[in-house]
Amino acid sequence: MATRSLKHPQAVTAAPGADEARHVYSAAAGEIERILGHLGEASADEEVAQAKHSAIESLRPTQDRLQHELSALEADTDWKTFTIAFYGETNAGKSTLIESLRIALGEPTKMASQTRFRELQDQEGLTPEKIDAAAQAVTEAGAVRAQREAERSALQHVDAASADSERAAVAELEAVIARNRAQASVWTKIIFLFRPMPELRQLADLQKRHAAEATSRAEARARAGRAVDEAQRDEERAKNALARRQAALAELAAYADGGIIGNGQSDFTLEATSYAFSASGQPFALIDVPGIEGKEARVMEAILSSVRKAHAVFYVTDKPAPPQKGQPGNPGTLEKIKGHLAAHTEVWTVYNKRATNPAALADALLNDDEKLSLDGLDTTMRSELGDAYQRTVGVSAKPAFYGVATCLVPGSPDERGQAKFLARIDRAGLLQRSNLAGFRHLLEGDLVRGHERKIRRSNFNKALKVVEEAQAALEGIQKKLVPMEKKLHERTEDARLQIRSATNKLRTRLDTQVQGSVDEFATRVREAIYARIKSDIDNDTFKQALEAAFAAEQAWLEEQLPARFEAELTRLQKQIADVVSRLEEQTQELAALFAVVDVGGSGRGFELKLDLDSGLKVGALVSTLVGAALLWWNPAGWVIVALGAFTAVISLYKAVRGFFSSDYRKGQQRKAADENIDRVVEQMRSSLGDNLKDGLPALEQKVDEIDEALGRPVAELRSLNASLRRSLKALEELSGSIKAQGEK
Repeated sequence: MATRSLKHPQAVTAAPGADEARHVYSAAAGEIERILGHLGEASADEEVAQAKHSAIESLRPTQDRLQHELSALEADTDWKTFTIAFYGETNAGKSTLIESLRIALGEPTKMASQTRFRELQDQEGLTPEKIDAAAQAVTEAGAVRAQREAERSALQHVDAASADSERAAVAELEAVIARNRAQASVWTKIIFLFRPMPELRQLADLQKRHAAEATSRAEARARAGRAVDEAQRDEERAKNALARRQAALAELAAYADGGIIGNGQSDFTLEATSYAFSASGQPFALIDVPGIEGKEARVMEAILSSVRKAHAVFYVTDKPAPPQKGQPGNPGTLEKIKGHLAAHTEVWTVYNKRATNPAALADALLNDDEKLSLDGLDTTMRSELGDAYQRTVGVSAKPAFYGVATCLVPGSPDERGQAKFLARIDRAGLLQRSNLAGFRHLLEGDLVRGHERKIRRSNFNKALKVVEEAQAALEGIQKKLVPMEKKLHERTEDARLQIRSATNKLRTRLDTQVQGSVDEFATRVREAIYARIKSDIDNDTFKQALEAAFAAEQAWLEEQLPARFEAELTRLQKQIADVVSRLEEQTQELAALFAVVDVGGSGRGFELKLDLDSGLKVGALVSTLVGAALLWWNPAGWVIVALGAFTAVISLYKAVRGFFSSDYRKGQQRKAADENIDRVVEQMRSSLGDNLKDGLPALEQKVDEIDEALGRPVAELRSLNASLRRSLKALEELSGSIKAQGEK
């Protein structure tokens, strides 16, 4: 796809149809790709780059859809012929109205169909009179055939009766002959040998006459059968002639007026069909769009392609009321209209008033209630489509069709319906009362006038709407991220304050641990040496015992102090971990709260996924806090340094005196012990304090690292918001450029 720049108004300056204008969609696609590419441009900060990448990936389906839309627009858009789409609900009358206009305006393919219709009609004798005559011939032939069959049947009955009568007469005469023979005398019987009895002659005559009559009846039956056969052949010939005409009617129907009109079944129109017209030398086209209700999945691409191609749209409805709104997840007609037609610059409503009886057109086409309802429809449509929406035009498509149709199949429902209307209203009257004449005037006049500017404005506006949708997508993200950044900043600062407060309190607690541990060290040394002094030891033993006490308690202190430090550090680590965990939860809650992005109220929202630092890195830093600090705060050797101040020397005088007085010696030993303990403790406090101060920077460095890591998500959002602002500004410039060029 070409990516011609549209940043500056001069980028596309040629007239409609020029290459620059034709490439407005590929140029817009290239600009959107470039601008959104800058949104995800590389960052030196890995976490910031990752956050941008996750946001871009959330936006990717929307971007892909916009790029597909621009590509489809470039493939479908017409820059030469002003195209009008008839769009609306299933069975609203779109095809009926278009068919009426095809006839009224002499659309070439319709004229060709009508020509073929008349040729076929003349060739096959498919006039109503000839079809009626053929049907009458079938009826008459059937009547003759029935009459002949009745005559044959009557003859058969007479023949059967005659045969029965003849058989009875013969039987009666034969009985007489038999009786006479039985009663005759011998002499009479001898006479019968030379002169037969008269009855025998009568029987022979009777049988001869019966035979002649049977032959005559057989001939009559044959003649009746032949008459029936001829009548049946005549009837069959009449039926075949009618069947041929009826078969030709099916072929004729393919060329009849109204072939594109639905039969009442849902989804009759499954493909979009474009019809070419001309008004005052200006070509224009009408597209019959499949219905937006019914099994839309089968026809959605045809609907969208038609809408992309069209420069103006007639929304056709048979309901004098605003389109119905849908439910969440189930868009209604109003939402579909807005989704399909929002990019158009000229949208009209055509109210198709149903009229199945001429009486419906006796008065004005629209009554007061319908006018009031249609005012509400106009208000609703204008609120959804803005200045692109024009107004409602009323028509009655079926009577209009009856007024212009001249090629209807004889005996068809359309032919009968037309006859019903024309019996009350002539053709000119139907065109006026149905308002087809007014609609035609609108179509050929105001709608097509200034077509070149309308084509350019419409085509550029479609590109503009795609760019504006990209803007809406980024604005939707920004509306989520700006308050999210603010809230996350507030919560992050609160977490930082909590961590700083906990760290400051740690300093106090560590100092307390040092002082307490040293005090406990002094107490333990004092108790240990006092116990030995009490056992009345000499000064040398005292010195050894004091050294041993210091050494023992030093070992205890070296064991206890790190454990106490670690406990305090572990407490701090847990406090920080809890703060980080809460902040992590809050970050995820905010991300979920602001996740759904609505693109300008279009219903084409998407889920924004932000790969912000969720605390894993901070958690890793927190987990190293104790170890890092303990590397500095190991008191081993601190006490040894302090013990350099120890001395157990007692003056010679005091030692001699103590030799003679046990109590005096014990007192001097306790005094020497206290002095050494105080001196060691003082230096120990100083040494531990200094070393504690030396260790705090290591802790503070870790806390600083945690503090910096906590601020990472806010920095990521801040950087992403800055990129969004730059991208939005670039899209705004692109939008203004396209709009300016479309108005040329």
